[in-house]
Amino acid sequence: MSNTRKKDIVILLILSFIVIGAMYLFFSLVLSKDMAKLEELKNRYQLQKTVASYLQENQKDLQEEIENSKDLLQFAQAKNIDAMLDKFLSKYFLSHTLKLISQHTHEGVVQKSFYAEVTMQSPQEFYTFVEDAQHKHIPLEINYPLVFEKTAQGIKLSFFIKVYQIE
Repeated sequence: MSNTRKKDIVILLILSFIVIGAMYLFFSLVLSKDMAKLEELKNRYQLQKTVASYLQENQKDLQEEIENSKDLLQFAQAKNIDAMLDKFLSKYFLSHTLKLISQHTHEGVVQKSFYAEVTMQSPQEFYTFVEDAQHKHIPLEINYPLVFEKTAQGIKLSFFIKVYQIE
């Protein structure tokens, strides 16, 4: 190989390194800023999506809590708590009877005690009744003993229940 050919190759290599270096500087100074902005926008978008889904979930929970509070307030302020309890029991059981045992008033709160007998298809109906009463914050208390008895109509359950009402 001749000297001029070697010089041309060396010059070509030097020029290619200069061009590659210039391209690297261009990409690192100009495009890296754009890439950083793009990454920041992606992070903001992801954060907004997360916040929006969180707000949507909390809105559902808050709406449910408002509905439960309305039930509680309606139940506690009812003028005829016997009818409200009767209506609530009829949602869960095939048939039911309530017998008022006692009524006490203390500091503006009326406590009525009932003996309840309900007829149901399965014990699950009773547990659903208890869970819904707790979930809706219905001011009632179920006392022992719980007496289950198999009948021709289904399962008969006897228990004591206390209901609280604002005077």
